[in-house]
Parts: sequence; C-alpha cells; structure tokens
Amino acid sequence: MPASRAVRTGICWVVRLVAQLRTGRAPTVCHPAAVPAREPLERAVLDVLWQSPGPLTAGEVARLLAGRPRAATTVLTALDRLRRKGLVVRSDGGRPHRWSAVGTREQAAAGAILDVLRDSADRGMVLSRFVAEADDADVETLQRALRERAGEDSRPG
Repeated sequence: MPASRAVRTGICWVVRLVAQLRTGRAPTVCHPAAVPAREPLERAVLDVLWQSPGPLTAGEVARLLAGRPRAATTVLTALDRLRRKGLVVRSDGGRPHRWSAVGTREQAAAGAILDVLRDSADRGMVLSRFVAEADDADVETLQRALRERAGEDSRPG
C-alpha cells in the first residue's frame, strides 16, 4: 500500500474511532472499505467488560453479550486473543478464571491512535490530516489538551 494511502486509511480509522467513542455510532466520514476490519466479537466482549463493575467469567460475558447468544468456549477464545493483545487480564486464582479490561475504552482508543502514529512513516502528515478532518469540537478538545500540557511542561519541577 503506498504511504499516502496508508496515511489516509490510518486517519480515516482514527477519525471514525474518535467519533464513535464520542457519539456511540460510527459516522460515514470514510468509506467502510478503508477502515481496517476488527473482530466484532472481541469488540463486543470488550464492551461488556468495560461496562462491568468488576471481573467476569467467560460464561457471564457470554450471557451479557447483546444479540446472538455465544457459547462460553467461543467467548473464552476471544478473551484469550484479547489477553495476548494486552487488552484484558485474567485472574490467577481459582477456576473459572475471571476477566477484566486492562484500561478504559478511552485508554484503548488513545492506544489505537498511538499505534497508527507509530506505524506511520510520516507522523506529522498523519497528525496534520487528522486535525484537518476533525470537527470543531474535537479541534477545541485537542487545543485545550495542548494548552494543559504546555502549562504542565512550563511549571518548575
């Protein structure tokens, strides 16, 4: 994939992710084919874990999944894949194992954005295009975060 197309795809994916986290639904900013495929079951499992007040067993996650019922073994496979990706942790004590998300939904989104930047040959281009395609509310949020960071960096330490 040429670098410019990779950058566009990454930007498209990040813009859609940020918008989805803000609104709860994916906008039609980009063509769906440009967005990297993600495993729907893994996303659904993470959603259940993020909404849970505490760790859950695979069976509990399976029962809480919206839509089509899933076998606990299928959910266990998704949980193990998420564990290998560093997105969930499994309790060491007792059986059945209890699972929880490593961070919040927002932390996972920030990590995904940072992954896109790390994978880019031209981080400046990615950031410039992201800002160019972001809506006014997102730009204001970015400006506020940058002002806060500048204020922290200028304080004597």
